[in-house]
Amino acid sequence: MKARELKAEGLARIAGLLEPEGWERVGRRTAFRRPQAPRIDAILDFNCTLRNSPVTVDLTPYAEIVHADIEKARKAITGKSYYALNVQLQTLLSEPPSYTRWLFTPKLGTEAAAQHLVADALEYTPAFFSKFHDLDDVVRELEAIKIPQRTIPGESRAIAYALQGRTQDALDHLTDLISAARSGEKRARAELKGYAALLNVPALADV
Repeated sequence: MKARELKAEGLARIAGLLEPEGWERVGRRTAFRRPQAPRIDAILDFNCTLRNSPVTVDLTPYAEIVHADIEKARKAITGKSYYALNVQLQTLLSEPPSYTRWLFTPKLGTEAAAQHLVADALEYTPAFFSKFHDLDDVVRELEAIKIPQRTIPGESRAIAYALQGRTQDALDHLTDLISAARSGEKRARAELKGYAALLNVPALADV
């Protein structure tokens, strides 16, 4: 069995355990979604690292928060959508998992690890997800963590400020992007045009 086949089998097991709990698989990806609040989805993403010598699938599960308005704006600015912020499941556990607890191999199979993954996710992520009821909660959590500006959560913070009408806070969180644009980076220039439209600050597109 190849690693991609092992991954498919393991994710199918995870889906079989999560779907009765109200989680919906996002297409054929490693992520599962459940509504958390109006405009907000909770995401469990079972990120997989595949190796074929020897055959293993090492899973790194994440708990993610997706805010629909942030992602709509991010899509308009960058052409992509992701999540507002995320945390690795292992950081929420009372103690680190053993290496094999979240590992698929031909010898170990996928059943036990899938059960452990789902059980751990359902036990330890609710306290994280329960923090989020609206955009203000997302901003509060983003402000509580140190994040570089040009990262996914860094983008989320600038966009969320814009959505709140906090124009100066958003601009203050775009200084790295502005510097990159002034140095000639094409991607930064293109993204600043998107922020200029979102913030209704036309001059931002011409820095």
